[in-house]
Amino acid sequence: MGFKSLSNLAKNCNSNAGVSKYKLQKDCIAITYHKHPSKKNDGLSIRISNTILKKSRYLIGDRVDILIDKSNNLLLIKRIPTGGYKISYGSGAIKKTGNGVIQLTAYKGFPMPSHSLIIDNVVYSGEGILCELPKDLKYKDE
Repeated sequence: MGFKSLSNLAKNCNSNAGVSKYKLQKDCIAITYHKHPSKKNDGLSIRISNTILKKSRYLIGDRVDILIDKSNNLLLIKRIPTGGYKISYGSGAIKKTGNGVIQLTAYKGFPMPSHSLIIDNVVYSGEGILCELPKDLKYKDE
């Protein structure tokens, strides 16, 4: 099946995603799905520990694309020159941790974990930050 770009799935849509208050305590990536009953679209947060940011040489402010390979259960965070999503500090207490956050509006085809998904098996490749997703992960509207 290969990787599919989440920024391409959301390319023609424009709204604000919610912010998770989850703090990372170790070298991991946390993916959280946010239901917004009062809004048209739900949100998805991808939090990256500051250690992973350093090891991968990613910086706050870098632009990235989030790529999903459903057939192999893989997620790839790939740096791109323009477009995509911006790695930020988030807001409030999250900013003090140095962890990065990528906030997305969730559209059809986006991962939809039922709880905060903690991924600690991260691989650094020339392509970017690669990690394996659970085989039973559901996707929005599928």
